[in-house]
Amino acid sequence: MKNQLLSVSGYHLMVFVDETGNEKLSDPAHPVFGLAGIVLRADAYFGFVAPAWRRLKAEHFGGENIPLHASSLGAIGERAKQAIAQFFRDEHFSRIAVTVTSKTNLAGFEAYQVVAVALLNRLRDTARYWSELDGIAFILEQSQRGDRLARRHLATWRYWRESKGEKVSLPVSRHFMPKKAVEPGLEIADFVANTVGAQAHSYFKGSRRIRKDFQSVVIDVLPRLVSVMDINKVEVNGREAQG
Repeated sequence: MKNQLLSVSGYHLMVFVDETGNEKLSDPAHPVFGLAGIVLRADAYFGFVAPAWRRLKAEHFGGENIPLHASSLGAIGERAKQAIAQFFRDEHFSRIAVTVTSKTNLAGFEAYQVVAVALLNRLRDTARYWSELDGIAFILEQSQRGDRLARRHLATWRYWRESKGEKVSLPVSRHFMPKKAVEPGLEIADFVANTVGAQAHSYFKGSRRIRKDFQSVVIDVLPRLVSVMDINKVEVNGREAQG
């Protein structure tokens, strides 16, 4: 898989996607589900973002090949916490995310379907910021449950754009990568997913307070780098339901 990723051209748009919560919305302690990811061109990913993440882990978490996941961080020192926040403020990759909760009126649709369609709309809007692209690569973490849902709801997506007055379809590939690969893009997407999931849960409980991690990961960056939404209601004839 790593060889496949390394073989993409610098003009490929890479989309690392992770999930937060459970699509059944059945956990009373955390009735939230969402998909989130980071979007950037391959030349920026391999040239700047992935090396910066590895340096952060080497300096603060015991080595660049040590797995790092937001949910298993536990108590960490203030210096490490600030380093993570600074990474998300400094690195110019786009963040896309969509969440729903058990309060969301899904209009009969499955939570994963609603979230996936909305996320792809976020991606479609975000991709227009890159004038030169020759393909799009989705990279998702392998899981027996998640792979099936992703293939069902993300497999038929196509991306069209205008080129010299004509509508051109870019090739879209999908890759499922094991957690043991310790791929920086998936770890960064995991932090985005964990953050938006925690913020959605906070909203669910009635708080309007912006969490510190949400502030640094989502708010304290250029607005054009962020397309995040929390769905309260699905309109059957609306964009999010139709895709």
